[in-house]
Amino acid sequence: MKKRSAVFLLVFTLVVAACGSSDGSSGTDVSVSTTGAALPSKGAANADLRGADLRGEDLRGEDLTNANLRGADLSWAKLAGVKLVGANLTDAILAYAILAYANLTDADLSSAYLTNANLRGAELRGANLSGANLTNANLYV
Repeated sequence: MKKRSAVFLLVFTLVVAACGSSDGSSGTDVSVSTTGAALPSKGAANADLRGADLRGEDLRGEDLTNANLRGADLSWAKLAGVKLVGANLTDAILAYAILAYANLTDADLSSAYLTNANLRGAELRGANLSGANLTNANLYV
């Protein structure tokens, strides 16, 4: 597991360096589009992960504040305790995902597919759930 994390951290670092400051920006927004990519530990706030294939990934405790996960496939992902404040999860697939105690404050989950997702104890204050499919989702506090 450590080797895998180190490889993803190296890839993430290279992407950040490549995004760099060619346009005068700070390089803090990162675009990752590799299929099946996992995120480096504690460093993906503001990440652009539109359409990413993150099925079954273990992202517990990650900070994905303001991340763009529009249309991403997070089915079966372990997202317990993840910070998704202000994240865009429009049209995301979160079937069977574990979002227990995740912070989804002000997240956009419109038209998200959350069937059988575990949202037990999740913070949903200000979240947009319009058109979301919550069939058999666990929403108990």
